[in-house]
Amino acid sequence: MAGRQQQMRQEERPPQAQPRKKKRVRRFYNYSLLFTVIFVTVFGLIMIYSASSYTAQLMYGDAGYFMKRQALIAAGGFLVMIVISKINYHIFAKFAFLAYAMSYVLMIAVSFFGRVVNGKRRWLGIGPFSFQPTEFVKVALIVTLAVVITRMGGQINRLKNMVKVAAMALPLALMVAANNLSSGIIICGIVFVMLFVATKKKLIFGACVGAAGVVYCFAGQIGHALEAIGLLQSYQLERINVWLNPEAYAQEGGFQVLQGLYAIGSGGLLGKGLGESIQKMGFLPES
Repeated sequence: MAGRQQQMRQEERPPQAQPRKKKRVRRFYNYSLLFTVIFVTVFGLIMIYSASSYTAQLMYGDAGYFMKRQALIAAGGFLVMIVISKINYHIFAKFAFLAYAMSYVLMIAVSFFGRVVNGKRRWLGIGPFSFQPTEFVKVALIVTLAVVITRMGGQINRLKNMVKVAAMALPLALMVAANNLSSGIIICGIVFVMLFVATKKKLIFGACVGAAGVVYCFAGQIGHALEAIGLLQSYQLERINVWLNPEAYAQEGGFQVLQGLYAIGSGGLLGKGLGESIQKMGFLPES
């Protein structure tokens, strides 16, 4: 009798769940983006060969010297890209605000301790190496704003929240522009594009584009006015004038622009062929 009861209890026990095997996470690449990166890289290498083959042959006896060197760098960059793609990108969000704060530290440091190159204090040196903090600032700002916009969710469509996001970038943009106006403008462009993609309200961006069009039409007058009140340096005004009228600065700032126009004009619609361009001077003017 006791044996029968024990057998019945065993039959009444629920079956034990078998441990599930962990499913392997399958990773997929954005192949259209990957193809674009490869295409642009290969196209760039071809252009480097076409533009530098003459000089490389004269200096190193190898027409493909510069192309080969750049190809090695590109291969290294591609490997780094693959490695980073294996990392869970959410990890970067944990360090976003630290990187944002570090951006201010670097910009202050370059203002006091930066290396002066051609009269511009834009580089920080670490032993024999040097780098431009503005490049770190751009990446840090993109990651930080992405985190902020993601956390806001649908609230980003409210005007005051859009202003808050823009206000986060404004101090950095001004600090960068103080030493490097073009990089400051690029940072403003980064914020503009990120907000444009993130929000549903597009009318305000149309107004910004319209305002930019007005500035474009009166760039010369605005540039002179800003220089008069000390908000624009003389070399920055000269760049605006070169952009508006490169022919007037044919041997100075407009030299490279005109050489490009000559090369395009001589090649026509289909070009003259790889390595056959006529604008190979063996040098480039320093910007």
